[in-house]
Amino acid sequence: PENYGEMRALKKKAIEEIEKSFLDHILTKHDHNISKAAEEVKMHRVELHRLINKYKLDIKESKKFKTEVFHR
Repeated sequence: PENYGEMRALKKKAIEEIEKSFLDHILTKHDHNISKAAEEVKMHRVELHRLINKYKLDIKESKKFKTEVFHR
């Protein structure tokens, strides 16, 4: 980065990518069961919901898609 503003933007993007990857991993592992995912990573379920909402992830649609694809 050439300046502080660029460094902050890169940092924000890196954190977002890490959080999204984290969510994808734990939610997929637990079949989008938020309570089980939160328990495994020692995170309160409400905090996990906040992180999911931060990225506007639609857990219901993900479950529906997975159910439709794998139960045909």
